[in-house]
Amino acid sequence: MLAAVLGARTRPAAPRVLGRCPVIDIFAGQGGAAHDSTTTPYDEYADVISRNITQRFPGSVVNVVATQGSAFNVGVLADPKAATCWLSISGLSTAVDAHEAVYQFEGRPVTTVRTIGPLWLDFIQVVVRAPNPGSPDDRPVTALGDLCQQNRTLETGLVESGTERTGTILLRQLRAQIPDCNPTMAHSTLADAVDAVRSHRADALLWSGGAPTPTIADALKDPEGATLTLLPLGTDYLVRMQSEWDAKYPFLHGGDYRKWTLRRDDYTRIDATDTIASSNVVLANAKADGDLVTFVAGLLVDDRSEFEAALWKNDPHNRHFLDLKTEIQDNKLYCAVQLHPSAAAYYWDHLHAMPTCPRPGRDGGGQ
Repeated sequence: MLAAVLGARTRPAAPRVLGRCPVIDIFAGQGGAAHDSTTTPYDEYADVISRNITQRFPGSVVNVVATQGSAFNVGVLADPKAATCWLSISGLSTAVDAHEAVYQFEGRPVTTVRTIGPLWLDFIQVVVRAPNPGSPDDRPVTALGDLCQQNRTLETGLVESGTERTGTILLRQLRAQIPDCNPTMAHSTLADAVDAVRSHRADALLWSGGAPTPTIADALKDPEGATLTLLPLGTDYLVRMQSEWDAKYPFLHGGDYRKWTLRRDDYTRIDATDTIASSNVVLANAKADGDLVTFVAGLLVDDRSEFEAALWKNDPHNRHFLDLKTEIQDNKLYCAVQLHPSAAAYYWDHLHAMPTCPRPGRDGGGQ
């Protein structure tokens, strides 16, 4: 009897579980748990969350799930029973689309999604073949309008991705200038899209993601990739995209689009390239486990440098993501897709920050 009692006293404690979540799924990018050239920035961010959870809560198993992209990642959070221990990484604009039932979510609103907090930015990246002066029959794309020429093919990302959304909007802006602009739209993985451009099966690929994205970085710096380059997107496209946004969302004037310049810090062998950026975030269902949400909000505040290192590795220029407090307070999109109540409470307690919303019922704890 005494031995049994002593044995019970010395039995090791069960591994700690994060909240009510013995299993946690993180819906990320095309690479999922892979760590190679198919990995996207969303996968790299998810890996930071996964690593920190498993280190501090060894009783919770974390799965980083490969997906088509943002629209899919938002959609899976619609079911509160299934989404209690699920996280998604997505473009913030896509989450707004879901809430308001437009673009990829037309006719199927998803109003149960909440933000946990901001990560970094997605950049519109248009990758094309550089002109080949030795081939007079070569028809490279040297300006976005060239995609309106006959028999052009544009790779616009997988269905239900943020890239597909961006491609649809960008093509609409092209058609406003060139009404008969009708390139063939192809929907491939990023790796397959790069191969298609290299092999002349496609004229350009569009990607909306962080920089550097490993697949694009590898293509731009390897011997074959030396024939690839990025097209600039000028202020005129930014203004047109903002105007379309304002027509859809007059209460969120200006949206989340912002001018940005990609540099050699982002991709070797490229000159400074103007483009358009928009925010990406961590999302959860409104009924997601509060302890899980609070933990991730804490990572976004206290361990932000880990997310920066995941994207930029050994960055000699000591770059940083946008200030989290400023983004939460000033980005109007947090008034459309509210902060999860546990995240809102964390930011108020630790940063004295909450969204500044023009309409009643649109703060972090509203319904």
